[in-house]
Amino acid sequence: MKGYVDRYFFAALPDPPTAERIGRLAARLRVRYGLNGKLQAPERLHVTLCPVPVGLPPSIMAALREAAEHTEMQPFTVMFDHVMSFKGASGNRPLVLCEGEGTDGLHFLHEAVGKVMAEAGLHHTQVPRSFHPHVTLLYGDHDLPKQAVEPISWKVEKLTLIH
Repeated sequence: MKGYVDRYFFAALPDPPTAERIGRLAARLRVRYGLNGKLQAPERLHVTLCPVPVGLPPSIMAALREAAEHTEMQPFTVMFDHVMSFKGASGNRPLVLCEGEGTDGLHFLHEAVGKVMAEAGLHHTQVPRSFHPHVTLLYGDHDLPKQAVEPISWKVEKLTLIH
C-alpha cells in the first residue's frame, strides 16, 4: 500500500458499554448542531496518552507491547462532562469530549508512558509536555463552543498500545 505508515500510540480505552454511550452522545450532538463529519466508531474511541515514534525496529515495538502489558497501576475513574471543538492540525475541527474529574489519573498515566518508553530502550524519546485529555468524537466542519454535557465516566485499569 503506497504511502501507508504504521502508527502506534499509547491510550486509555473506555469499556465497550461506555464507548457505545459516548457514540450515542456524539450522534446526538452531530444532529443537534448540524455537524458534518464521520463519527468515530465506538471501538475506536480512546484518550491518546502519547504517540510512539514511527519506524521503530520490531524488537523495540515488542518491548513497548510488553512494557504496556506489565505496567502496574492503580485503577482510577475518569469522567468527562464537556464537549467543544479543537482546531485540528489540518484545519478540521475535531469535536471532543473533555474536562471533568479524574483527569489527574490520566496525567499520571501520561507521565508513566515516559517510563515505559525508557524501559523499552527509548531513553531519547520525550513524552509531549502538553497534554489535554480528551476523546475525539468526530472531525467536524465548524466550531462548537465549550458546553456541558451529561457526565460520562469509566474505570481506567490498564495502559494500552494501539496500532
